[in-house]
Amino acid sequence: HHYDDLQRVGLAPVKTVDNDYEMYFPEINSRIIFRTATASGGRAYTFHRLHLTELAFWANASVVMTGILPTVPPGGEVDIDSTSNGPEGPFYEIVRQAELEHGGWKLLFYPWWWEPKYVADPAVFLEGQEPLTKREQVLQSEHGLTAAQLAFRRSVRQTWPPLGPD
Repeated sequence: HHYDDLQRVGLAPVKTVDNDYEMYFPEINSRIIFRTATASGGRAYTFHRLHLTELAFWANASVVMTGILPTVPPGGEVDIDSTSNGPEGPFYEIVRQAELEHGGWKLLFYPWWWEPKYVADPAVFLEGQEPLTKREQVLQSEHGLTAAQLAFRRSVRQTWPPLGPD
């Protein structure tokens, strides 16, 4: 959808390839490659910008990372985004390295409430319901969450009971 945003303002480069696996922009000699994490995925390329998503949930993360990280040359960038999946595995180890400022990783945390679409109708999920929990009060006072954001949070927690009590 970022390319669509660029098109709307007249800044999108011309694409000559656009399919489920690749986008190619000959005017700027760039391509975007989309692949699923596999043991051989990416080994044949040089990636100047590599984005790995949901690394904590890859079944073969160590094998893939061993093959794909060397494809990024000096000066290249690796972005990894993931939700947590417990205190083990490559994603956890990278987060720990970043926290300790080892290995060249930087940790950036983006909380869910930064997404403007994560709102719900307070009349449905807050009004006439239980008063705000202690956690909701903290989110509201420390992070400025609105009633609509707290309603969204409650809607997710009601829809997904394994999240447990607040």
